[in-house]
Amino acid sequence: MTVGELAERYIEAMDAGLVLGKGGCPKRPSTIYVNKGQLRGHIIPLIGQRRVQDLTKADVTKMMNDIIAGKTKAVKKTKKRGKSILRGGRGTASKCVGLTGSMLTYAISMGIIEHNVAHGIRKPKDQVRDRRLSEDEFRELGRMLSKAEEDADLAWTIGITRLLALTGCRRGEVILLKWSEVDFENSCLRLEDSKESASVRPIGLPAIELLETLRETSDERFRLSRHAQRGHLRRTSKAMAEGVR
Repeated sequence: MTVGELAERYIEAMDAGLVLGKGGCPKRPSTIYVNKGQLRGHIIPLIGQRRVQDLTKADVTKMMNDIIAGKTKAVKKTKKRGKSILRGGRGTASKCVGLTGSMLTYAISMGIIEHNVAHGIRKPKDQVRDRRLSEDEFRELGRMLSKAEEDADLAWTIGITRLLALTGCRRGEVILLKWSEVDFENSCLRLEDSKESASVRPIGLPAIELLETLRETSDERFRLSRHAQRGHLRRTSKAMAEGVR
């Protein structure tokens, strides 16, 4: 069996809910989507032809270095006139080594191999984002959002942006937020499926008041993807850029 064949079997197992992630739960659809891109865009092109039984630490290390060097960077067309951008770099390389290790652990559980050659490989440290907006930058952000509010079609998108700034939540957490996860009485978000599995996030009164306002014009599920599509986001960015001038 080649690494490419193992990767496709691993994808089938993920789709079937047989591969567990954090907390012992099946991987989330969003995680599976990203993993498929990493497997088919980076791992398979670089080591897919190698036999799983013959794979060595040197092979995985070379794959990592090739990804860092950008050898798998590409822009691919997708359905509906879209495109998929494959990025290389240290962060992508580190994640692909981790995913290769997970795939080989699956192979061990299936009796295909006995040892995981991806374990123990020194991965590059991903860049930690520790940049925070200053008070002046937050004021400027508020001013730009107020300027963008002149376009009524952007009201929901701007509300979402304000919520991100007020809560510090990840973008995906806000996009997929459900009203059942908002605890208005206790001023917190009770996220059912965040990156760290279930999570409680205390939020302040301004965020609660904003959520109450947004709920008045919302349907059952509070999702950015249903109220502000990419075109709206581009228009918001343009309006904010014009506000800087």
